[in-house]
Amino acid sequence: MQLDSGQLSALGAAVDRIAPADASGPGAIELGVVDYIAAALAEGVGATGWAEGLAALDACAVERHGVRFDACSPDERDAVLADFEAGTAGSDLVDEAGFFELLRDHVLQGMFGDPSYGGNRDREGWRLLSYPGPKLVWTEAEQQLDALPEPAPGADG
Repeated sequence: MQLDSGQLSALGAAVDRIAPADASGPGAIELGVVDYIAAALAEGVGATGWAEGLAALDACAVERHGVRFDACSPDERDAVLADFEAGTAGSDLVDEAGFFELLRDHVLQGMFGDPSYGGNRDREGWRLLSYPGPKLVWTEAEQQLDALPEPAPGADG
């Protein structure tokens, strides 16, 4: 499934509100989550429900605010997403809460998964978690409960 430009805009707007950039670091947009989701959908991974869910976000925003979801203010987007999460948005989508769960799960996968899948750009998501990345060998000192791990080779960007 290829997302069209309108679907990509709605996706980007939703992703940005689920995990926005802040003082602690980059958000989902900067970590490449939209690219991760678009690539997964283009390969047919988990494509069910995306077109309908993104269309429902847009329709709900138009009904409430007179503009598509990506043109809403951050507070308006948050309110629409909160209602989808609760399953109370009143859209034509059969399972609003299920779509929100799908969206949130993919945001987390794109932020913290292996960068080889298109998200977690420059391993910045792992840095947010103080995760050094995969290592084949852990020293005895690194295995101590109070030890702070050294970055994996190549994990510093």
